[in-house]
Amino acid sequence: MNVLIHIASLVVSLVLFVGVPLAMTGQLGQLTAATPDVVSSATHMIDAPSGNYVIFLNAQRHTDPDVRQRWMSFLKGQDTELIMEDLSCVTCSGDPSAHDLALSLQSRLAENQMTVRVENPMLALSKAEHGYFDVLVLSSEAAEQYNAETVENLDFVEVVRR
Repeated sequence: MNVLIHIASLVVSLVLFVGVPLAMTGQLGQLTAATPDVVSSATHMIDAPSGNYVIFLNAQRHTDPDVRQRWMSFLKGQDTELIMEDLSCVTCSGDPSAHDLALSLQSRLAENQMTVRVENPMLALSKAEHGYFDVLVLSSEAAEQYNAETVENLDFVEVVRR
């Protein structure tokens, strides 16, 4: 008899502490919905923002020409075959549209295949000039403002304009 009372009190307390708040906030309906929404969907792809962008790919880090060409196609927004390499993408602080584009690209890849970091623009471009980057995404305005032509003219850098 004590066991039944104990189980009943656990069920009642669980319903009060978990069920009632879920029902009051509408979260229960979202959890039981047949179609996933943006928040609960793990494979939601983010649309690429509009605008003009310059994307730099370090060819020294991607020495296989076939893989490098697939990355270039991917960065242009085209569908590509499976790529078995990871990317580290850098965007500049104060350039939110480039960061949105990087997140859009990240959402098209397998989980944890691409990391996105925000850095100081001068530091990011200085690292890029010395080859310490994998992918650098800039809006065309930021590229012009921070004189990114110095990175674009390097021998080991491949450029994608979107």
